[in-house]
Amino acid sequence: MAKADRETSAVTMKSQSEQELEQYARARAGRIQAQVSSFENGLEIFKEISMVRVRNKKNSLTILEDYTPVVAKVDGSVEFIGRDVYHELKNIKGFLCHVHNVFFLILNEHGLASPAEADG
Repeated sequence: MAKADRETSAVTMKSQSEQELEQYARARAGRIQAQVSSFENGLEIFKEISMVRVRNKKNSLTILEDYTPVVAKVDGSVEFIGRDVYHELKNIKGFLCHVHNVFFLILNEHGLASPAEADG
């Protein structure tokens, strides 16, 4: 098998498992609660989420129920997926924290600089 064939099959397998995971998440009402805080929309709360997908420029993260605690920076998109819930936030920057099935997302609004950007 040529190198290009192996790379293509790996990508296909990944996308197929992503689809299966999303189908699983859409089939059930989850226990995750997401809280999104921004100056523009205030505090938004989404309930009965089974999966949170975070896609950054260089990597991605999928959070399911009872996932280990996570703190991270977001520079990309976030999707909240459940049986009756689908909400996507695109082209966002901010910080996330997930602990005890509560997902917190604090958005850095347009025009606000982080300390590193303010110094530059």
